[in-house]
Amino acid sequence: MEDVDIEEDIEEKLFDLQNNIQHIERKMRITESEKKADAVESNSKIKKNELEIKRLKMEIKELQVRIERYQKTDENIVAKEFQKHCRELGNFKGKSAKEAVQMLEAEALDLQRKSKSLNHELDLMNRTLQHNEEQYKDMISNCDADFENEPTEYHSIQNFLFVNLLLSAQKEYERQEENKEKEISQEKRDIGSLEENSLNESKKLVRFSEQTDEDQEKRPSEQETELVKNERNS
Repeated sequence: MEDVDIEEDIEEKLFDLQNNIQHIERKMRITESEKKADAVESNSKIKKNELEIKRLKMEIKELQVRIERYQKTDENIVAKEFQKHCRELGNFKGKSAKEAVQMLEAEALDLQRKSKSLNHELDLMNRTLQHNEEQYKDMISNCDADFENEPTEYHSIQNFLFVNLLLSAQKEYERQEENKEKEISQEKRDIGSLEENSLNESKKLVRFSEQTDEDQEKRPSEQETELVKNERNS
């Protein structure tokens, strides 16, 4: 009887031991599976990191090339642009924007003074013409009256010569007036052209200044350059 109990105890212990072994084996399998999953995930992350590192290295190289290109070409570009604008500005070469505008304004004022002077001369000539026309009418009336009262050949010749003289003077004045009007029109066109050129040159200077500032902003900063150099060295 005791032997039977002992055997049952042994079998029960063996059964428990087998259960423990199986439980441990299951844990080991689960742990192994988790290790494999972790290894796969780690390998995937490593590959992604390697790709990201390669991409960053490519970007760093491209940035280095850009930095070198900017450093080599920026001074030449700026020099060429200044030479180009100096050729376009002509008399304004070596002048600042403020000085160029002052020069243009001075020229415009000078043209305006000339225009006012020509207008004044034209006004005086118009008054003279009006006065001569009035005198001409009075003299014609007097000549006609004299001729009606004493129609002599001398009076006829005198009247004819005087009329021709007045007509010649009137034609000469009209010719001078036409020339003055042409000069005034030309002066006004010059003023308009000068003002337009002044505005265009001012706009060019402003655009060039803005473009220079924009190019300067696009250039990598010294900190970025130093960061790229450190990254390349590392």
